[in-house]
Amino acid sequence: MSGTWSLVEGLATGEEADGARPHVVRLASVAGATIIQLTFRPGQELADHNAPKPILLSVLRGVVTVAVAGERMELTPGAVLHIDAREVHAVSADVPADLTLLLLG
Repeated sequence: MSGTWSLVEGLATGEEADGARPHVVRLASVAGATIIQLTFRPGQELADHNAPKPILLSVLRGVVTVAVAGERMELTPGAVLHIDAREVHAVSADVPADLTLLLLG
């Protein structure tokens, strides 16, 4: 990392966790964002929760279902979803999945 740019690696495949919740790793904090990796095994979920700042969710592998603002949608690799600060949402996976979460601000 330098004063004007940052390279963060290791987003493509994470470590799976046993239990009901996915494996969550904070990879870096850079100017304007915190970068978090989430790795889901089939059946794992993050139940209703919210973030203190806006977020971007990007799917790298697999498929996840996101419930937000009364809607449910499936996100696939290449999709990015923006969610406003403090908006309650949930994320679940029926297949192995890796996501990058950017906590903005």
